[in-house]
Amino acid sequence: MRQKRLLRAGIILISLFFLSETFLHAQKIIKVMGSSTVQPIATIAARIYGKRHNIRIVVEGGGSSKGVQGAGEGLADIGTASRNIYPEEKKKYPGLIAHTIAYDGIAIIVNKQNPVEGLSSRQIIDIYTGKIRNWKELGGPDRPIKLVSKDFGRSTLDLFIEHLGMEVTKKDGLMYYRLKGEQGYSSVGAVVVGQNSEAIVAVSSDPGAIGYVSIGSAERAEKKLGKIKRIKIDGIEASRENVKNRTYPIIRPLNLITKGRPTGDIEGFIEFLLSPQGQNIVKNLDYIPVR
Repeated sequence: MRQKRLLRAGIILISLFFLSETFLHAQKIIKVMGSSTVQPIATIAARIYGKRHNIRIVVEGGGSSKGVQGAGEGLADIGTASRNIYPEEKKKYPGLIAHTIAYDGIAIIVNKQNPVEGLSSRQIIDIYTGKIRNWKELGGPDRPIKLVSKDFGRSTLDLFIEHLGMEVTKKDGLMYYRLKGEQGYSSVGAVVVGQNSEAIVAVSSDPGAIGYVSIGSAERAEKKLGKIKRIKIDGIEASRENVKNRTYPIIRPLNLITKGRPTGDIEGFIEFLLSPQGQNIVKNLDYIPVR
């Protein structure tokens, strides 16, 4: 009888050991943080890869600069950025490596009710620097233009102002623009938003609004909501096809960033996103695959 009790106790201990090992393995966490543009791609990939390999992958937003910082300072296993790593960031965080998983462009968006179909680069500059303040000056209705801007730390803002030769300052919660070389900033402030979804909501709810977001996000919002529209820049349509053929002027890479060469499951996750299945996620979210 005593031997049976000892045998049962031994079986229970062995079972508990294996259960604890399984539990510990299941608790392995990979942290991904950064770009709101990359976030939906990483989230879907994390769900598939994590389930397949019994790993918990936590994906957070916060902007591209946070993604670079997170990878550089060890706050995240993988940082995400919808832009290249800046030279000053490479200097501050030696060893950062960008793994490009997709390409995207930045679309200028207006409310669906706005009849304006396209703008020149010069007109966009004049709008954001306060020289053009009413849509009637552009062939639209007699309606004040409401500016929507991305916040500091967002690669969408960085690429937008870089492409158009502008610079910005933030005061009292609003963003003010000027053309590089000009003395003062515009007296017209732009409402500041973070994620692409926030910019889309702001523009869709105001017939006079104009903003700029990821082309992929804009295309999805047009199909699902129908309350915004992409407008042409210098006669070129903001489309995935024009990003792919490199005719659209504002293009950016979508990157996963690691400090040093990735290994283990971190390497595996990046390789998964570059695999046919991972690139299919990119394609289904309306971004441009790299393979």
